[in-house]
Amino acid sequence: MVSKTKVEYCLQKKDFDYLLTLARKDKRVVRHIFRYLYSVDELMRKRAIEALGMVSSVIAERDTWSVRNILRQLLWSVTEESGGIGWSAPEAMAEIVKKCPEEFYDYGSIAVSYLDEELLRRSCLWAAGTLGELRPEFIKHVLPGIIKLLDNNDPTVRGYAARALLAVNTAEERLHHFKNDNAPVQVYEDGELRLRTVAELAGHIN
Repeated sequence: MVSKTKVEYCLQKKDFDYLLTLARKDKRVVRHIFRYLYSVDELMRKRAIEALGMVSSVIAERDTWSVRNILRQLLWSVTEESGGIGWSAPEAMAEIVKKCPEEFYDYGSIAVSYLDEELLRRSCLWAAGTLGELRPEFIKHVLPGIIKLLDNNDPTVRGYAARALLAVNTAEERLHHFKNDNAPVQVYEDGELRLRTVAELAGHIN
């Protein structure tokens, strides 16, 4: 039986392979991963987002309907009717689409459609970078909004916006002006949190 304790241990140890093994036996593993999408521990939250994408791809091999239900739950969490903001939902949706772009293509553009919501903006921008690299058409409709956010005072917003635009080779001239923007930005890479600069996220190698 899949338990919260097992899932927590896997996320702490970055043992995604075992989570996939659990998912092949019992798709209810998703329920426990979901809890960490709201964790105040950023590393656990980011690992849960990555894990949800991986686990969903395994479940989709035999049950795409269940994964569509996961996507609907994530979408529901960002609506007013849900009673709370699922501030990790855009990234989580993006990870699922990234793993199964053909099956869940229709959610690609939805995942990046919340730039105007301040609580969702960072997550939405990260999702845009992830999906833009996969298929530029996923973020075409929000490119003007992303370009505007290059002027944001928050270095994380600037950095994530630059990453998204770099992914689709857009606004190269604007990105060139960030070569000296060394404001630190925390990013999730290879299962860990790391510090990068806005300049690095804009494609400048120091």
